[in-house]
Amino acid sequence: MITLRARIEETLEKLLGEKVSGELYDAMAYSLLSGGKRVRPLLYLLHLSEFQQPTEEDFAFAATIEMIHCYSLIHDDLPAMDDDDLRRGKPTNHKVYGEAMAILAGDALLNLAYEICFDLAEKDPVFIQLGKALSEAAGGSGMIYGQVLDMLYEGKKMTESQLYSMLRGKTGGLIALPILAAAIRSNRPDKSLEFWTKMGYELGLAFQVKDDLLDRDSTAEVLGKTPGKDAKAQKNSFVEFYGYESAQEQYQHMVQGIFSQLDMLSKDKTIEEFYKALLERKY
Repeated sequence: MITLRARIEETLEKLLGEKVSGELYDAMAYSLLSGGKRVRPLLYLLHLSEFQQPTEEDFAFAATIEMIHCYSLIHDDLPAMDDDDLRRGKPTNHKVYGEAMAILAGDALLNLAYEICFDLAEKDPVFIQLGKALSEAAGGSGMIYGQVLDMLYEGKKMTESQLYSMLRGKTGGLIALPILAAAIRSNRPDKSLEFWTKMGYELGLAFQVKDDLLDRDSTAEVLGKTPGKDAKAQKNSFVEFYGYESAQEQYQHMVQGIFSQLDMLSKDKTIEEFYKALLERKY
């Protein structure tokens, strides 16, 4: 796990340095190379490692997933979106570089991710399929659609169906994607892909519910970001919709279901330990 994390960091730094320079590099690096849990690239590499040894190209693809996640965080923190001042224990990108440069840094990370996917596809056509899946998870029917619902329903009560659509798009897609991508890359049978994707979305939902719970009962010092902002902004969340106690109870059922599915799909103890760390995290 430590080796994978180190190689992810090296790959991110290498790819960014090869493609970008100057003030734009500084703004992109400020957010991209500032640490973080690296959940999404680790999910891809850990699941892939169960079936085959990840190559340099796989680390590059894992980096593209993190770049897209990072761009979404930069934009999410902007005044027009969540208007946050703190991310990973540091001032948010726009607080350091200004709103215009933060927007451009996010745009550049998004485009760099797809540039790298095209580079990879020239070497191995499987990355065409993986790049397409990544664009769908992050695009107008995925992550961005979830963000649209999040903004449109500020101060308005969602239906249960709308809530799940928002969570599936906002968080679920980009967590399900690396699991699906690893299954495609390792040539799993077509019939099994839907099971891997289903587990990924359920992990994504649980990941977001855990975030919502922590947002209610943790502190900025622990979280590295401002807690309680969603409630103040009258945003919809799993906790706001069901109430804290019910959300906690449902979360425990989600966790049990995820581990039951994982037990059927994988026997890798490293993956199980990683899932456990994600679902029991304090920040």
